[in-house]
Amino acid sequence: MSLPVSSPPPQPYPTTQSYFQLATPPTTSSPPPSYQPRRDGPLELWLPLPARRSPNLDDQILFGYSRFWVHGASKDTLEASYRTIAETFLLPRRTDTEVNVLALVRDWLQKVDGNPFLMVIDNADNAGIYSGNAPNDEGLASYLLKYDHETQKLIGNGKWIQQVPAMEHDQALQLLQRRLGSDDDESDAKDLIRALDHIPLAISQAAAYIHCRKPRVTLRSYLKEFNGSQKRRKGLLRSDKGDLGRYGGASNSVLLTWQITFDRIRQDHPRAANLLALMSQFQPQNIPESMLHGYDDTSADSHGDQDNARVSVSDNSSEGLEFENDLDVLWGYSLVTVKTGGLCDVHSLVQFCSRSWIVEYGDPARWSRLFLQLAADYFPCGTFETWGLCQSLLPHVEPVLAKIPKQLSDLDCRAELLTNMSWYMLMIGEYSRAEFFGEEAAQTRKDILGFSHSSTLTSMANLASTYRNQGRWEEAERLEVQVMKTFKTKLRADHPDTLTSMNNLAHTWQRMGMVLEATELMRECVRLRQRNLGLNHSHTKASVSTLNDWVS
Repeated sequence: MSLPVSSPPPQPYPTTQSYFQLATPPTTSSPPPSYQPRRDGPLELWLPLPARRSPNLDDQILFGYSRFWVHGASKDTLEASYRTIAETFLLPRRTDTEVNVLALVRDWLQKVDGNPFLMVIDNADNAGIYSGNAPNDEGLASYLLKYDHETQKLIGNGKWIQQVPAMEHDQALQLLQRRLGSDDDESDAKDLIRALDHIPLAISQAAAYIHCRKPRVTLRSYLKEFNGSQKRRKGLLRSDKGDLGRYGGASNSVLLTWQITFDRIRQDHPRAANLLALMSQFQPQNIPESMLHGYDDTSADSHGDQDNARVSVSDNSSEGLEFENDLDVLWGYSLVTVKTGGLCDVHSLVQFCSRSWIVEYGDPARWSRLFLQLAADYFPCGTFETWGLCQSLLPHVEPVLAKIPKQLSDLDCRAELLTNMSWYMLMIGEYSRAEFFGEEAAQTRKDILGFSHSSTLTSMANLASTYRNQGRWEEAERLEVQVMKTFKTKLRADHPDTLTSMNNLAHTWQRMGMVLEATELMRECVRLRQRNLGLNHSHTKASVSTLNDWVS
């Protein structure tokens, strides 16, 4: 709660005029709202009362208004804040044990005329205690302000919610320098606040850690440790040094603070908690909403033999609506940022803490398996029209290849992903990477599906194409002969897949100088394609054109 002070407090955050405009005078048709700040971690917003009217615009905006900063984490904290208001303004009956202090302050604020004010409800993360958890329980929202034309509640009315975005770079730098002083190298300071995603709690915690260990620990050495290993980063973020101005009992540990948030979301919104767990498997930036499916499938949480099981990733309208609700919950906690183009961002520290939380309290295997399946299902085949999507998905899907799964269904997903990635790399001219992905895909499918399986033959044909594009004709020929013979045996001589393998082998023979063999095979391919695909099919036309070039 912020009340009139005799001297200005430290440099305010944020300092931009837009935040001071929260206190602009209300019109007669629009009552003063209660605001719930959405922010990345705890912040301090000081709105000092000037002693006199000033020509400065910010002072004019602030002049004459009371600002109430109310701790809204629970009924007890809200009641303590309201009791402070009652004592400060000497409200009648405030000492009466039979009086509900929440109702007393609410009614007093409601009756005050001509004295506009700003109230900030901070840490109001538990929506249940405001909306009411029981049929006859109005919830704490009943103790917020009410007006004749409508009831304004902390939740459920987006137009009265003022968003406080993440700290800007200069503001984060000011916070760090104020905590540590300005003796340290500014470039190191800038690197550190970027690594900490400009999150105030993380900056305060890091500054306290460094300050307590000077001169042994410096900004540069802290940053080196922070970036050194996942284990060391986890230890630094678990440190409980930080802001002494935080609410009593509030942890200064970034990991513990996020853990409390995750536990609350899991309790109140289990689907949203699952969505966050899935999002933590992606890279922090540009997460495609199209891949965020299947996270509420209960079968994925079961134990036992799952070698042949794949979770459902259906995308129906009901799931779409539930997804939007789940995403709104995470946005409300400032854990995700929703962007245009169907993309989302997650703070890298949020992602790191989410993964740590999953390892300690969740089921890491479930989410890694689901992500692998989604990657296999959604990464395109690599044709020209899918290049843009392939490029955007690569940063997300490549890291999953670092760990080889053990279950058969996961290996099948991995091989599917590798096959599509290999073809995309081949199409854009990255032949060495195409070969690397293609070789593993072909071998994996041979091991789990068998040599004659159609998927195995597809991977082998793709691998042969990577050899052919590198001029490695003998290696390409060996695979293409195997693929063509197997397709003829397994399918039929005029099957489209068989004809494709014939076309590819003919091209390889032609480049090897086996002109007669290549021409005869291409002539057979043309005959079968004309009969089965028609004269106007693109594949038929391509084979006819090639044959004409060879015999001319």
